[in-house]
Amino acid sequence: FTKNRAERVENMPVSLTLDALFGGPNDVIHDLCWHEWLIQTNRLMNDSKFQTAVRESYGVEFYKQLKSWVERNARGDNVSSSGLDAAARLISRNIAAVGLGYQILNSIMQVTGFANAVVRIGETWVGHGIKEYITSPRESVRMVQGKSEFMRNRARTQFKELAELKNMVRGQSKSERSWRSGVYVMMTYMQRTVDVPTWMGAYDKAMQTGVTEDEAIAIADPAVIDSQGSGLLTDQSAMESGGGLHRLYTAFYSYMNTVLNQAIVSGYTAKTKGKMASDMLMLLVVPVVMNRVIRDVLVPSGDDDDEKFWQRLARRAAEDQVAYLFGLFVGVRELND
Repeated sequence: FTKNRAERVENMPVSLTLDALFGGPNDVIHDLCWHEWLIQTNRLMNDSKFQTAVRESYGVEFYKQLKSWVERNARGDNVSSSGLDAAARLISRNIAAVGLGYQILNSIMQVTGFANAVVRIGETWVGHGIKEYITSPRESVRMVQGKSEFMRNRARTQFKELAELKNMVRGQSKSERSWRSGVYVMMTYMQRTVDVPTWMGAYDKAMQTGVTEDEAIAIADPAVIDSQGSGLLTDQSAMESGGGLHRLYTAFYSYMNTVLNQAIVSGYTAKTKGKMASDMLMLLVVPVVMNRVIRDVLVPSGDDDDEKFWQRLARRAAEDQVAYLFGLFVGVRELND
């Protein structure tokens, strides 16, 4: 990849920081990865038949969002490198590392993601995936990662802050690289115990319909993304993408955004009111109850009174439920105390 030096540059101030040293390689990598995709996608987006089909089926706003999504992928992470923005990005990365990294309890909480998987692929296939995984966990991981490139990279792209931390080229000392490489290791390991069964269940479910293996893989990957979230640029919402200040404002939002999207999709696509109610229960209530029970069981309160234990559990579960619902919406979650 080569690019000639411009003969004349106007209205582009020289950067007085070392960001350009690492920003250049990042830009080159992004261009190499996305160049061909953008050519083909823009050709599709500019096709009149495609535009008409999208607008008639989903509406003008959907087409605008799709176009905006393509533009964000083209731009990548090439955002402002001003002092304030850079400081906000640094704070955002480290807030996530402090809040989620090396946290045993938070790592265990990843198992609540099975509730989301049930909504996405059905309880039968989630159970099937869990059974296969428990029977031979190492072989299951090896098989899944062997078939899916997305799953091979999952430990680096699980959520926004992790993807940014792992995938950016920047100057780091040996100790910093060691710390950063291990800060989320417990969380990603526990999340794998949810991701792999979910992927296997979705894959086997697709294979049962008679599709090809490549098609089954293409179906299984989005099942994990839709139910567990993803930090890949293509999977981030417009709300999450942007500069450092924007990322700081939406810290810890990746998973809640996934839940909100699932709830909205279920509301529009559920065939019956009973199915929709069941999905909402699995998405918005079951994870909260599971979370609270795990916390109270693993963190003893010192109170041996069974009656008080259950009263306290019910009260805290109700408080958690309110906080969970508030957490679905940026701007509203900040009101929760």
